Amino acid sequence: AKLTEAGYNYREVQSVVNKILTGKPITTKVEPVNSTVSNPDLTQIARDVINGKYGVGSERRYLLEKAGYSYTEVQALVNRML
Repeated sequence: AKLTEAGYNYREVQSVVNKILTGKPITTKVEPVNSTVSNPDLTQIARDVINGKYGVGSERRYLLEKAGYSYTEVQALVNRML
């Protein structure tokens, strides 16, 4: 109910949660259904991480996930870019 109230599709979120729990790669970014804001592409987010916008360590993970990004996907791209 809280996910729906926040504007998310429960099934989409649960699908991502299931992937995380089973160790499968996450290729889907879940956004609120009623969102009118589009997030920058993953390459721009990776550049922002490299430039320090998302902090380090657990802070980085928290901020990326709070923004709706997969920490693992972003970090893998950052590593490839470096």
